[in-house]
Amino acid sequence: AFVSQSIAPHRAKLMAALFFLSGVTSVLPVLITLAGPGLQSLLVLFGKTSIVATESTVFSMDLQRFVGATFMSEAVCWFMMLRFGIRGILDLHRPWRFITFAAMFALGLLGGFRSFLILFGLVFLVQFYFEGLFRSRVAVWSSLAGVLGAALLFAFADKLPGAVQRSISFLPVRIDAAIERDAAGTLDWRLEMWRVTLPVVPRYLLMGKGYNFDGTDFFLTTLGVERGIFRSYDASIISSDYHQGILTLIIPFGIWGLLAFLAFCAASLRVLYRNYRYSPPEFRLINTFLLSYFIGRLLFYLTFYGEFDLDLLLFTGVIGMSLSLNGGVRQKAAVAFPAPIESTEELHLQPG
Repeated sequence: AFVSQSIAPHRAKLMAALFFLSGVTSVLPVLITLAGPGLQSLLVLFGKTSIVATESTVFSMDLQRFVGATFMSEAVCWFMMLRFGIRGILDLHRPWRFITFAAMFALGLLGGFRSFLILFGLVFLVQFYFEGLFRSRVAVWSSLAGVLGAALLFAFADKLPGAVQRSISFLPVRIDAAIERDAAGTLDWRLEMWRVTLPVVPRYLLMGKGYNFDGTDFFLTTLGVERGIFRSYDASIISSDYHQGILTLIIPFGIWGLLAFLAFCAASLRVLYRNYRYSPPEFRLINTFLLSYFIGRLLFYLTFYGEFDLDLLLFTGVIGMSLSLNGGVRQKAAVAFPAPIESTEELHLQPG
């Protein structure tokens, strides 16, 4: 219903900003929890996922992971890339933009998610390309800044907060041994689940498994995992939470579901690219970011991590925003050429 309505041009920037900045509210449960027991009643105003994220911010080894801060950081960084573009963020005449952007990025690392850094890198590089910055001076200065940042990271990685160390644990840097084991354990958990799951893919290739499962089986399996009777990933397998985008498609829906999703992505990319290519100047940055974000998200979903029931909302949301913002699919504007002069004699008769 929303997509069928075109956004008024003078409200385009506001609507696009609100679309991404709504994620800022995810930090509120964390702040309420840190404020103490007196404000816990305010948590009834937030969704269950926010409460779960808040309650799970304290892990073993006294490692505090502020999950809500990561989602807030993503929301602000996406907004700034959409509003100013990478070139605008790095504008030396407006240093507050880069300072704010860098601060939000650093805050996002406090969630302890390696996926945050990987996803951010993918979206940033794709937008860097579509803004045409690889052949500009911005690329040179960005490369120098990256080299300096990498040198500092290698030197002081083990002095950073524990959650930040966990976020960068996939990089070849020295971090706390306990944090490294914790991060490696979750990776081994996923790899082992994928090794167990892949052999059953042919069984559901033509007729998908679907999402139906027995709640009692899931409950008993969860209890068994807690008591060490079952493997730690058995409950995730029952609920089709495979932590990998293609597996969360092909097992529940079969090859037909995967093909349908790929067709949706191809059509969406065509729309996003045309809206980017034929975008009017006032919508250029917004359309550039929507295309970059969709591509970065899709690459991340297909290769690193994905859950179809959650990521589909993001993909459809982005293409819906683009359609509503641009009034559909933009077409190449017709160029009006002046009428040709029929003869040289007429040319000499022209006034002036």
